[in-house]
Amino acid sequence: MRAAMCDLKGVRVIEFCQIAAGPFAGMLLADMGADVIKVESPEGDGMRNWPPHSGGYSENFASLNRSKRSVVLDLKQPGGLEAAKRLCLSADVVLENFRPGVMARLGLGYEALAAHKPQLVYCSISAFGQEGPRALEGGFDVSLQAIGGVMSVTGEPGGAPVKCGVPLTDFGAGLYAAFAVVAKLYRGGGGRIDVPMLGTTLAMAALQTSEYFGSGRDPQKLGSAHPRNAPYQAFRCRDGHFVMAAGNDDLYRRACEGFGRAELVRGPGRPAGCALRVGAAARAARRRHDPHLRFPARSRRPAPPAGARRAHRRNPEGARTMSRFDAFLRDMTALVEKHRDDEARLLDEGAALLRALVRHDDWLAERFAAPSAEGYRQYLLHCDPQERFSVVSFVWMPGQETPIHDHTVWGLVGVLRGQERCREYGSDLRLQGEHVLCAGEVDRVSPRIGDIHAVANAGSEVAVSIHVYGANIGTRRRHVFDSRTGEAREFISGYHDAARPAA
Repeated sequence: MRAAMCDLKGVRVIEFCQIAAGPFAGMLLADMGADVIKVESPEGDGMRNWPPHSGGYSENFASLNRSKRSVVLDLKQPGGLEAAKRLCLSADVVLENFRPGVMARLGLGYEALAAHKPQLVYCSISAFGQEGPRALEGGFDVSLQAIGGVMSVTGEPGGAPVKCGVPLTDFGAGLYAAFAVVAKLYRGGGGRIDVPMLGTTLAMAALQTSEYFGSGRDPQKLGSAHPRNAPYQAFRCRDGHFVMAAGNDDLYRRACEGFGRAELVRGPGRPAGCALRVGAAARAARRRHDPHLRFPARSRRPAPPAGARRAHRRNPEGARTMSRFDAFLRDMTALVEKHRDDEARLLDEGAALLRALVRHDDWLAERFAAPSAEGYRQYLLHCDPQERFSVVSFVWMPGQETPIHDHTVWGLVGVLRGQERCREYGSDLRLQGEHVLCAGEVDRVSPRIGDIHAVANAGSEVAVSIHVYGANIGTRRRHVFDSRTGEAREFISGYHDAARPAA
């Protein structure tokens, strides 16, 4: 259970974020193993322009976007908006930090997406939250540190308000967002998360707010000192500054002896450390001068370059460069050979392979997802030479469906885009029930759904699904049924890009 909680391998996150708070949350999820796809406008995340630059990268941007992939979409254009919606419905998590209302106006808000995919985790980060009198206002780290009271307790006594040198509200909101997303996923997903930067700032100021509620007095600026512990601050010495943190009587006794003043109190020890600048701390970590200062392990991939991938630049002819699909065929072939006499195991493990494949749609050439207004289309993606299995893409326009037909081989279905409805019929062609799959979901066609069924588009957009059948059924005779008389007629289910089989 512990591993399942911290390993997000197989979880897909679509990130509509820029600058700091949202990208930091997305990076934390990527560090935990999630596949994070960052959606950027043609202009890119504004932080890409922040100096310093090294090797064409903004070092600031790279520090918040490691381990991600990137796609450029113009959400002002219908094509870009449609591609963004497909991405969202293929994901487990959507993470956004626009002002409240922006995603909803684009048709990418929680309600619109959850209607198609109820199990989606949708996390919004904003200055003041999604509701309330200030919800539509923007906010930056410094303004929220001011409003949240952080600047009132930072700095030297009597001095002007001072912000924390680290963007506390940005990173605090990102931490809370990532934590909340993981908690939702652990409970099975589904639902909206509202992360207000002001709220998370107040939460991190728990000691100061509790002091106010306990005493009725506002906490004051103390520089590096502590309101209850002493000595617990920075001190100047001949060659710079050092920090002492003697937080209890025992530590104080040890500190006194360490300074050679055992006559003040008795006891060994010296809880102290040099006050380092950021560069000195980083150098100490890199050179391992201090074994307790460590950088994170090398990430799976660096931050994505600008314009890393544009959604419309797919392989137009389906050339055999689809490495993700090739890997699926390799693993599926090995699975069929291994479990040829154990259909249950084959279906279970095959579903896991197909689930990993349909979490992504960048491997499918556009011509294998092209719909036709005349009827549904079937495209043969793979035909095993030994007739052990075949892989087909089904494409429906809204309202289209297949004729009622029998299904006499084992099968798996994974929905790549849109929604697919499977209606199950009994031997008398009476409707027994129906099952709807959304983008990113996988189901076993046989034996749960049944032998006689009709498959249709269940949504208002083009639906694309990947069907894996337990034989090369392009050479097997099947039957379609007249829904009024129940009469069956044979047909050969060949796969091509011209027209649907005759009903």
